[in-house]
This record gives sequence, C-alpha cells and structure tokens, in this order.
Amino acid sequence: MSSLNRGREARIDSVSCPSPGYCSAGGSFGSRNYGVTYGQPFVVNEVKGIWHKAIPVPGMLALNTRKNGFVSSVSCTRPGDCSAGGSYLGRHGPRAFVVDEVNGRWHRAITLAITGLGDVEVSALACASPGNCSAGGTNSNGGTTTTKGLDGTFVVNEVNGRWHKPIIVPGKFTFTYDGRVQSVACPTAGNCTAGGWYLDGADQYQAFVASEVNGTWHNYIKVPGTYPNFYGAMIASLSCPKPGYCTVAGNHGYATAFLASEANGRWHTARSVPGLASFHETGEQVTALSCTWPGECSAGGWYDDRNKQTRAFVVNEVNGHWHNAISVPGLRNFDHSGTGQVNVLSCARPGDCSAGGLHYRAPFAQGFVVNEVNGTWHNAIEVPGISALSRSGSSQVTALSCARPGHCSAGGYYADKTFGHFAGQVFVVNEG
Repeated sequence: MSSLNRGREARIDSVSCPSPGYCSAGGSFGSRNYGVTYGQPFVVNEVKGIWHKAIPVPGMLALNTRKNGFVSSVSCTRPGDCSAGGSYLGRHGPRAFVVDEVNGRWHRAITLAITGLGDVEVSALACASPGNCSAGGTNSNGGTTTTKGLDGTFVVNEVNGRWHKPIIVPGKFTFTYDGRVQSVACPTAGNCTAGGWYLDGADQYQAFVASEVNGTWHNYIKVPGTYPNFYGAMIASLSCPKPGYCTVAGNHGYATAFLASEANGRWHTARSVPGLASFHETGEQVTALSCTWPGECSAGGWYDDRNKQTRAFVVNEVNGHWHNAISVPGLRNFDHSGTGQVNVLSCARPGDCSAGGLHYRAPFAQGFVVNEVNGTWHNAIEVPGISALSRSGSSQVTALSCARPGHCSAGGYYADKTFGHFAGQVFVVNEG
C-alpha cells in the first residue's frame, strides 16, 4: 500500500473473511485534500494467511478521473469469491459501482445505472453465495410526493453472477428529502434485508427496514417503536442469521441507542440498550452489531459518562434475552481515564466475538481489539505493533471480520505524519 499511497492519506472501510487466512478488504488511497475527499478505491486479499499487495479496483483509474472514490463494503462467501461496492467521481459526476472477485481474480468494476443530484454511492453490500448478492445506497435526490418508495435510496441484486438494474426501495406514498441504506444482510440467496434512514417532511430522520423475500423486495417499514427527534432515528448496523430473523441496532440522535428484532418475518418494538441508562448522562451510540443465530447477538458502541468522558461498551443477547451492557474491560490499562469507543464487531459463534475501535490516550487515540470467549469479554489490548507504525500516536480499527473463534482479521489506519489528518497509512492485523 505504501507504494500506492504516496500522498499518505488512506483508509480501510471493510473487511470480510470467509475462512481463516482468507480475507479481502477495501477502502481508498491517495486523498490529498486534508480529509475532504477520498481518492482511489482499492481492494486487497489475504491468501493462506499472507496479505498480498493492494491493487486499485480494476478499471477504476480510468473511471475515477476526479480522484474521489472509495470502497465502502466488501462481502466474501468463500475464498476467492467476493463482491464490493462504493463510489467514484468521474467526468459526468458521482457514480455508484460494484465489483466482483471470481476464483481469486478481481474483475472490472461495473457502474450502476443510477444517478443523482448529490452523493451517489453503494453504501452497503452483502452476499449469500458466490454471484448472489444485494447492495444498497443513495443517489441523494431531492424530495418527492409523486413517486412511491424512498426516492434517492436504492437496492440492487446480483443473481447468478449478473448484476440487475437498481430499483428505488419500494413503499407507500410519502414525502422524503433524502435517504440512505446503511446496512444489508443476506442469509440466503434472494432473502436479504436492508436498513437505513430517510428524512421526512418534518425534517426528522426516520429509521427503516426493507426485506427481500424469494427475490422480491417488499415495501419498507419504519422500525416499530423508534421515534424522531431533533437528530432523528438512524440505523447503525443490521444482522440476519436466517431469513425472517434479523436484528438492527440504531440511535435516536445522540441521546439513546436502540435494538429491534424481527422474528418469523415480523418486526418487534425497538427497545433501549439495557444497562446504559445507569452509565451515561449526556449521550450514547451503538455502532456495531453481529448475530450468529436468532436470539444470539452482540453489539457495541460508546456512551458519555457523568464526567463527560466517552467510554466503550459491549452488550450481549443470549437465548433471546439482552443482558446489561458493560464497559469494555481493560481500557484503563492504557490510560487511567479508560475512555474509548467501539467501531466494529464480529461474532463467529454465540459467545465468541471480537470488537475493535480506539482508546483515548492524551493527546492522541490508538486502536484496540478485544475478544469475547465462551461468553466472557476479556481485557482489551492495543493492536499489536501499532505503536511502532504510528509515529504520531494516532490510529483506530475501522473494519473487522471473524471466520471462526480465535481467527479474526482487522484493519484500520494510522497517522504517520501529523495529528489531525483524516488518515495516514492503512494496516491489517490477524488473530490466530
């Protein structure tokens, strides 16, 4: 990556590991505008435990002429068979793209037939099997009262290796200004769920989910029990271990985090994250969620305590019952304040998960990882080797995937120049 990233502005946004030692990751490199733009989209593969050289997404150098592109999401179903999606800025404005890896070779990127007034991107993607994926995103169109569904928010399916035409998320007549698909999950081919948010006519964000059943996308619904406020209700993450059984994690602005589950195709009323109310005074956010079986999930995020210190938390669901959230153990070993936040989380099986994020150690932040083993969260550790890489002392974990217990891979970025840069160089780290 250092040979590509001469501008020293890069980041990893997604990693997916179908089996131990076989992962793919994606992000962007080459931004030169102090964090305002991204750069060129890239992908990188791990094969037999060895990370290969990162490559620009094939075909993207010719398309992304204005050098503002990125890979937002990567999903792999078996070694050498992955898909990714993102955005680029070409001669005719912003465009959303998808790209497939087949038998270990990344093919040329495919520009989706969708345009918009502002940002156009694939923001989330998931695959059920090789060549059978779904993606979602936004084209940032203005408000509408004359079309059905969430104008500006789209989904698109790949069936047997062929990407179909994007469609607007279907639904009732409504007035919306903007929308975004934040997360997609596909437990089986043709059965996926997308979640995100839209801005309604009252300038309030509403959280929604939409399901694809046997290859057909159904009307979106507002997540039951969520309510808009000044900041609105938004979905942060979604996970579906089997068709008709999903869980979403989201936030009512910065005030409260929520969890909502679907059972047998029916969404239940959202609830607050148990235990967080006793911790915080000023705010909380859930940022990541992973479920390995219905009723077996874990989530993580952050909350501001009564001293206005930001602290990382994790929370487990066991046999359909959410336990109380706990602060991530061990963060006080890095700094007496014990402050930090969870960015990403992945579970290989019930009770065996890993999370990553950053902890604050004045005057910078540093990346950490933490494992749950047999239902118990252990002490967090600093990303091995990151202190030697990050001369400025600033880093964080932004992507993580676990193929099985004890075999995870994480990625992130660190500032190798001066504090305050959006990113510096990217890193990957393996467990196992």
